[in-house]
Amino acid sequence: RAAREKAREHLRRRGSIAFSLGRAEGLVEEARGHLAGLPPSPFREALHGLADYVLQRKR
Repeated sequence: RAAREKAREHLRRRGSIAFSLGRAEGLVEEARGHLAGLPPSPFREALHGLADYVLQRKR
């Protein structure tokens, strides 16, 4: 557990976590753009919900 925290702190200091989160947000927005081309449906809404979950899950 201590090693995990040490690694996480190292990544945070180097900006790796912020970079990764920014990249994930960009990819989710790109995916939402692709979803916009699909007709409204429960499946499309489920994919939107999944995108929200990916960005908001516990880090």
